[in-house]
Amino acid sequence: MCSLEIQDGVLMPKRKNDDTKEAWFLKVVDALGFEHIEQESYNFITHDNITNLFESLREEKNLRLTTFNPTRQEYLDEICKFISPTYEQSTGRIIQTNTELKPDKMSISKDEDEEELGNDEYEKIVTLYFSKTGKTTTEFWKGIYEAYTSNINATKQSIMKVEVVTTRYEFLVKEGEHIILQNEKKGADDIRLNVPAFQRPFVWNKKHWDMWIDSIRTGIPTPPIILARNEVDGRYEIIDGQQRITSMIKLKYNPEFQNRLKIENVDQLKQWIDDYSLVVYKIDPHSELTKEQITEYWSSVKTTFERLNIGGKRLRPVEIRAARYSETELHKLVVDEIQKIISNTHINENFSKQLREFVPAKKKLSGITSDESKLTNQDIMLYDMITRRLAYSSYSDVDSPTSNNCIEKYFELTSDNSVKSRDDIEKMIHSVDAASKIFGTERVVSCQPQPPPKEKSHKKQRSTAFIITTLTIGLEYSRYGLLKREFDQLINKHGDELSKAWNNFYWSEIDEMNQSSTNVWNRQRKWCEIVKSIIIK
Repeated sequence: MCSLEIQDGVLMPKRKNDDTKEAWFLKVVDALGFEHIEQESYNFITHDNITNLFESLREEKNLRLTTFNPTRQEYLDEICKFISPTYEQSTGRIIQTNTELKPDKMSISKDEDEEELGNDEYEKIVTLYFSKTGKTTTEFWKGIYEAYTSNINATKQSIMKVEVVTTRYEFLVKEGEHIILQNEKKGADDIRLNVPAFQRPFVWNKKHWDMWIDSIRTGIPTPPIILARNEVDGRYEIIDGQQRITSMIKLKYNPEFQNRLKIENVDQLKQWIDDYSLVVYKIDPHSELTKEQITEYWSSVKTTFERLNIGGKRLRPVEIRAARYSETELHKLVVDEIQKIISNTHINENFSKQLREFVPAKKKLSGITSDESKLTNQDIMLYDMITRRLAYSSYSDVDSPTSNNCIEKYFELTSDNSVKSRDDIEKMIHSVDAASKIFGTERVVSCQPQPPPKEKSHKKQRSTAFIITTLTIGLEYSRYGLLKREFDQLINKHGDELSKAWNNFYWSEIDEMNQSSTNVWNRQRKWCEIVKSIIIK
């Protein structure tokens, strides 16, 4: 007998756990890798998550909206067009042709919100969202996932190729500061690796290291290493498996580390490592890439990683960006700033304090790290915040880009320009310092005026990254054609006025704003105009 349940107010067959709105929503999040807000309930997906989904699809699939401040229904309609080209505007429904024979008698459909019509070949009306409430259905999220993944498969086939290489760790060697995977075939090219500045936290105690060494000794297999060729320098980025590679290198080449682990027979350990099997997925562009195809290529690399990764970890856009631009001047300068912030050795104390407060306090972990010089997840958050802040400052209305495209364009134009990179970073540091002088060092990071006006029913605090970005971009001296010294004098003179202006601006323009890139840049522009009206009189 069929088990029933109420779904969106309708009595329907009970779904399997992997065929619910929550399950398909999370599959879409994993497939697209878009930033989402945790749902208390999946019955009604929040508007912020709908706009974040749209922004992610717009960046990859060129979705477009013409209205200035789109409604939830307008966002949903554009997404529905992506699901099905035959979607009719504002209906919330699509019509699908069913090629199977229709049963003699109508039965409860296995698919949610489906109504069967016609005879032998019949049509199904599938509800994607309810136009009155804006509530999305399971079929909406399932449709996005299927449309996106089928499109990705076609792109991946045409723009990249994956080769499986079976070898041994004997051929993974260190030459100076470089790591090279030597090719066993005579005359074939070796694979030179770029070891990125970022890796997920990897801290083991002695027991974990003993287990790892025992796995090497006994030949217990580990997941494959995933490498992708960087079109800039021809080397290969380590997309997955960096910890395993750096661990093997450390065990094999680092006497101090061997002593810490109390390795008794180092030569025997090296032999075990050399004999240990290594499987590599080597990703290359299918052919010479155009400028437009480069972004598609890295998107395909990201998708391949997510499909092959058994643990199900998502590779974030910032991690792809850090890998792709790891050898550029801009990347190195940003990493240098982060290291000075984390070590509390930055020359500008206000800037260092604000950005240290941006991420959760860094815990001191006991145990033996695989590479203590590598940056952790919290440092990646700083990298994302700093590069986003630099890119947003260069936003131009002429381009009208989405957030990721804006950051990509900034890297393309600036990454190897050391003068501009240093100048932009210097201006950013000064703007944070200026904000600290206006609002006080304890308030800049959140800079959410307290308390809210009585008429405001405030729900939750805005993203600190968004606030500090919008606030400090308006405090860049070069934006107003001023020298640093001139701007500092004006800040001292008009500090109280700027503080009150930000208070009014926050509660009138930011507090209830839908956080799409269009709205972010619109508020950013408005705040700059307000600052200009105060200091340039």
